[in-house]
Amino acid sequence: MLAGSKTRKREAFYRLHELVHPPPKRPLYYAQHELEFLPRWTRDGIRYLGDYIDMLVKAMAFEFTKDPNCKKRSLGRNIQLLEAKKYGIPPDLIERLERYNSFLYQPGKHDFSLPSGRSHRFTSREVVLTAFITMKLAEDIKKLSQYATRVSLDQAEP
Repeated sequence: MLAGSKTRKREAFYRLHELVHPPPKRPLYYAQHELEFLPRWTRDGIRYLGDYIDMLVKAMAFEFTKDPNCKKRSLGRNIQLLEAKKYGIPPDLIERLERYNSFLYQPGKHDFSLPSGRSHRFTSREVVLTAFITMKLAEDIKKLSQYATRVSLDQAEP
């Protein structure tokens, strides 16, 4: 739909905005803005979606460990910390977070190279799929963590 007529493109953007409905948090506002420019600027869209997950995992890690350094650690390090200590986080969620970090967030944030034959780091389809995955992961994190839920609603940080 993103490559179709103006009407289809507008409809696609509307659907994406509905999917990435921002609670009052900046990473999703920024991601929503980047989605308007698809099929260009794909890396930034993925990066901001990842920033949202990073923010939620930091809140969840702080809630479970009470370690203030969690707020400064990378997504990967916080996932490792949560996995190692067995805080009752389902192993499948840890695995999905690890894959999200290694296949989407890290390349979206740090990898500026272009895959062979591409003009953009990610395709529009990859960005749209990442939006779906991000919102599902966010939902799963917020089910486990009251702090992550509060942070996502822009309530006082713990």
